[in-house]
Amino acid sequence: MKFFIYTLIIVSTLSIGYFLFISENEEQNYITVKPEFGRFDITVTTTGELEAISSIKIMGPELTEIGIYNQVKISKLIDEGTIVKEGDFVATLDPTPVVDLLDGAKLGYDQKSSELKIAKLDSTQTLTSARDNITNLKYSMEEAKLQMEQSKFEAPSIIRQAEISYEKAKRSYENSITNYDIQVQKSVATVQVATAEMQKRLNEISRIQSVLQKMKIMAPSNGMFTYARRGSRKIEVNSQISTWFPQVGELPDLSKMRSRTYVNEIDIQKVKKGQNVSIGLDANADKNLSGQVVSVANIGQEMEDSDAKVFEVIIEINEKDTTLRPAMTTNNEILVKSYQEALSIPLEAIFIDDNDSTKIEYVYLKEGNSITKNEIIVGDINENSGIVLDGLDIKSELLLSEPANSQNIVLIKLDEKSKTNISKSDSQQIEADS
Repeated sequence: MKFFIYTLIIVSTLSIGYFLFISENEEQNYITVKPEFGRFDITVTTTGELEAISSIKIMGPELTEIGIYNQVKISKLIDEGTIVKEGDFVATLDPTPVVDLLDGAKLGYDQKSSELKIAKLDSTQTLTSARDNITNLKYSMEEAKLQMEQSKFEAPSIIRQAEISYEKAKRSYENSITNYDIQVQKSVATVQVATAEMQKRLNEISRIQSVLQKMKIMAPSNGMFTYARRGSRKIEVNSQISTWFPQVGELPDLSKMRSRTYVNEIDIQKVKKGQNVSIGLDANADKNLSGQVVSVANIGQEMEDSDAKVFEVIIEINEKDTTLRPAMTTNNEILVKSYQEALSIPLEAIFIDDNDSTKIEYVYLKEGNSITKNEIIVGDINENSGIVLDGLDIKSELLLSEPANSQNIVLIKLDEKSKTNISKSDSQQIEADS
């Protein structure tokens, strides 16, 4: 029995020693970090795309001016990024609808040309007949005049009858001359209308032929050719473009670039015009650029394939760099707030208890082999760290994870007086202009 008791005591002692050894080693294995004191920046990070601030648009003909309102297809297109000179070929639009329209205009011209010929022939025939009629009526009038003169020795009734016949013949002759003048004017007007209609069709043909020539699009200036965009998509061969605005590409001015980016609705309230931006390039990780926010959209828009709302932000790049190209991806860090001096710790070291109505923020401090749980007051935070307004000093050693026996560690709270002083102090106003 005594042997059993001694054995139990020895096993218990070894177990307690082993447990303490393991606990001590576990404590020693905790990853710790110390607060940092210095500049603290709050940024909004976004991904953007480079584009030129100004560029020359490369346009096809406006087909609406010849009555084509449907979209037109791009049949040929040079590679994006090609360096072109003024007058070089860049693209071809499908000419089929224009060719069909030209064929119809030519058919209309032929019809009007035939109508003009017929009008001229009708006029010639009508006026010839009218002139023959005038000649005949003139002869009839002269004949009636002779009969009237010869009847002066006849009876008065015969003389009067001869006079009446002459008056009728004379009136018919004079009326035929007047009618001839009217017929001439009518014939001239008919020919003029037919000529105008034919000229109208001829002008239409000329206009369509001019547009047809422009379906083969040339560079308006020297530069690097880039594709036009419809929303976030680039045009390509077989793309349909609007006849109202038939843009196929542009020649960007690479001396001044900007990044077009989109900020989520949570962060957009932090972003303001004039804020400074640090810009990196996916294409060249070693290149660091600077910029400034020049435009912030007031109205959001939905992202493709998502219900999330984003707001467009334009960042103008300060540097002139000949290696920058449109459509390069940028990583933008928009500086929305900056502190010249602040005590900060990693977000992993900050723990929150919000089970009650009052939210408590705290950290685990390592002091030798012991761990304490201390309440802190946290100010502004960025993506990685948070400013500590009270509860820590620069020498504190913090755990980055909860200890195994965290539920047994009692929270050491800050007194209410300290909290009130912090809330009213100027320590939160150490912010510097961004």
